[in-house]
Amino acid sequence: MTNQGKPVLSLPQGSVKTPTNQAAAAPTSPASKHNNKAPLLKIGAVFGGLVALLLLANFAVPRVLVMLTRATRHSQYSPANSYIFAAPIMAKADGQQKIQVNVFLLDSRGYGVPQKRVDLTVSRDDQGQTNVNGSPQIRAVRPLTDEKGQATFEIVSRVPGNYKISASSDGIPISQSVHVSFLAAD
Repeated sequence: MTNQGKPVLSLPQGSVKTPTNQAAAAPTSPASKHNNKAPLLKIGAVFGGLVALLLLANFAVPRVLVMLTRATRHSQYSPANSYIFAAPIMAKADGQQKIQVNVFLLDSRGYGVPQKRVDLTVSRDDQGQTNVNGSPQIRAVRPLTDEKGQATFEIVSRVPGNYKISASSDGIPISQSVHVSFLAAD
């Protein structure tokens, strides 16, 4: 037989057998089907909720917290909170031994302020001269602050003496300074 040009499968009468067991043949009511699946649906809903909660906790929430944390950071540094230190504080005045100077620009809450240019000023303690000619030489290792607010410099000298090193950013000096000494070379 065909149905509008398409073949149709037809089975002879009586070839399909129906179950003789009345329990198997008895149609189930929609209510009984629902009652059998209810515990599975509840377990599936709880499991799905837990999966959704874990996904939120691992992916969405940390990103939101990071964005909120970054949004509350100050970009203005606090001169009173910032500091400078040198190590070692003594070196030979041979033009080779280095003193490393680190400056930390911090905001009012103690967080580092990144991407700020730091300038050093050197003055001779015993003569009060600023940026003494020929000595000491300042080499800017990293004059822009990093994520911690740290800028790094190296200082060498050929002239013995005691020096005061001060730092500033945006023309505003930080409150603290450091004193270093270059000793006569042997």
